[in-house]
Amino acid sequence: SKNNMTSTKNDITFKTPSQISSEHVNHMLQEIRSAMNSIHQKNPAVISFEELYRYTYVLVQQHRGDTLYQEIEKSLKENLQSQLVILLKTNEHDFLFSLNQLWNDYKVSSYLIKEILLYFDRTYIVRKEKLQIHELSLQIFRSNIIQNPQICHRIQNCLLSLITCDREGSLIDKCLFRSITNLLTDLGVGVYMDNFEAQYLLESRTYYSALSQKYLTDSRTSFNEYMRIVRRKFDDEEERVSSYLDRRTHSKIKSILEKELLENHLQTISQMKNGIMHLLENKKIEDLNIVYTLFSRIPQAQSFLLHNLKTYIETKGKSVMLDPETKNDAILFISSFLEIKEEIEIISIKSLSNDKVCKQTIQK
Repeated sequence: SKNNMTSTKNDITFKTPSQISSEHVNHMLQEIRSAMNSIHQKNPAVISFEELYRYTYVLVQQHRGDTLYQEIEKSLKENLQSQLVILLKTNEHDFLFSLNQLWNDYKVSSYLIKEILLYFDRTYIVRKEKLQIHELSLQIFRSNIIQNPQICHRIQNCLLSLITCDREGSLIDKCLFRSITNLLTDLGVGVYMDNFEAQYLLESRTYYSALSQKYLTDSRTSFNEYMRIVRRKFDDEEERVSSYLDRRTHSKIKSILEKELLENHLQTISQMKNGIMHLLENKKIEDLNIVYTLFSRIPQAQSFLLHNLKTYIETKGKSVMLDPETKNDAILFISSFLEIKEEIEIISIKSLSNDKVCKQTIQK
């Protein structure tokens, strides 16, 4: 009969009466509540999955799904609120480690709660278009932990402090940093951007603006030295993204480096001692490649490089044509131009990566 229907999940078989007492309903809710508490206390061994599946099924059939959903929310929130009190008391040195530990424990507990309530998660919650248990657990962690003003502030401060240490050459725990990055991105890209990346980019802009001023106002800094410093900073930030930041941060930090280290100071850079002409005259192939790699990012800087290259080639050509020795010796004249051609080809291949625009300048 309909009142004594049988339901099966794997090898589980049970009957659900059409009407049960409120006492029995409360008992089942209490058992599910106790099971969730056992999971939070890392003691899931005491849980009977078969029994909980049956209770969940009965509660849904008895139209108590909303009550059960509220119990899940309440359990997740209360667990986090008790952990929040402990986390707020953690010292700065251990804060990120404790936050990461809390997150890892929470992921396990919310996963196990989803497992013991799998029938509920896949039927009632889907039918009612509510947040499924996984998404619900993320939302609760966001609102109770990450969006707590004190926690948010401490996360930013601790991470930015580690970035500063890394930039200054001190060793930092990159694995822990990567774990916190993963935590934030797991909660949503917007969480990572709002709670860390935006402030990181702002701090980076200030840092690199000051750094460029430091070197460019020092008369001892040559063009070549500054280019090497800038190249190293690009490499360092790329390594940071690769090691412990989100990959989507790469284009944003690169844009800041281009602006603060190069684009904002092109006039000053172009007037520095031992510039591009010096590198060309002394055949500094590797250094020219650094300049090309950096300047090719910025149209105005690339134009400056091409102008110097064109001037260098014209100067070399004029020196051959005005040389009295080559004027009167056709063989020497031709061999001198061939030497210039060979030199420029080496620069084009090894320093300028056979760049199409550079080759056009050379051929002109």
